Amino acid sequence: MAALSCPPSACTLPARTAGQSARSVSIAARSRAPRVRVMAEAEQRTVPHPPGPAPPVDLPSYAEPVAALAAANPAYAAALATQQAVLSLVADALQLETVCSSATGPCGAFAAASADGASGAAISAARGGGVHWLSASALANRAAGFGTTRLLGFVEGDRDAPHYTLEHTLAGDRVQGIITLWPRQNWVTDLDYLHKYFATAPAGEGGPRGYNDIMNALMATAEKQAGWRHYTSPVAEVKPLLASSIAYSFPAQQDNLDAFRAAALEVAQLWVSFLRAPPSPTKSTAECRALDARYFSAITSDPANVIAVRMFGEEATNKLLKMATGHPAVAS
Repeated sequence: MAALSCPPSACTLPARTAGQSARSVSIAARSRAPRVRVMAEAEQRTVPHPPGPAPPVDLPSYAEPVAALAAANPAYAAALATQQAVLSLVADALQLETVCSSATGPCGAFAAASADGASGAAISAARGGGVHWLSASALANRAAGFGTTRLLGFVEGDRDAPHYTLEHTLAGDRVQGIITLWPRQNWVTDLDYLHKYFATAPAGEGGPRGYNDIMNALMATAEKQAGWRHYTSPVAEVKPLLASSIAYSFPAQQDNLDAFRAAALEVAQLWVSFLRAPPSPTKSTAECRALDARYFSAITSDPANVIAVRMFGEEATNKLLKMATGHPAVAS
């Protein structure tokens, strides 16, 4: 699959436009929000929630595999619930607005399906409060017992705060979970930047724990829990992108999912605190641009995207990727 030609450039991102309130950005239906419906061919419709945990959106028929896997598999339902909890936390705290443009369908929502209907994907997007683009997506194939969720939060270009990502992959009886704060300056040589966003929180201040504290706490949990394994990619180009990640695979059991959820929420709260603080400008615009370009390329040029192409076709996959990253085609 050809990579997307132009991810949004870091440090010169376009200003956000007004949209709906934060309470309509949810990838899951929320009782106080307008229900998000996705265009299914020439009509708009939703399908009822199946028994069990609610799926991430009121999905049209071609995204039913996500809802079906959530209803059939408690671990996948828990992953979706964690994604939704993080999305709700961020949306409410930062007053995010759904993205409404002709390119994204009904208010920032898009879904796709495989030709045989076995696989489906859905995605929604929002922005505001220092967030250039926040996307929440899910992909599933119930028959294969496989599903993913991914939340990507990209910071506006006028500040140096890190980006936030949260990913789950369910494969059989195991879950791979990755929480990441992607640095936007060189955190190896710039110790001020490291201490500001990634180090242990100063003692006695009563604020949120630092990223290093959260990382160490989950590492201690992983050492005690049976079946936890630290995850790193076998691909050389991906390894540096996981250097700042909390990344594990673990048995798909509720206590493990709860421990990972707690860490994801705590990092999300920390990220919100960065964005609610007065903007801190980047020391090096060039460095910011280079790092952000690398992050966007990692998503849009991922060799694994060929799997989505096989499922949904190249056109739908490219749109899913553009929706995930806030490509100018959907973000303007």
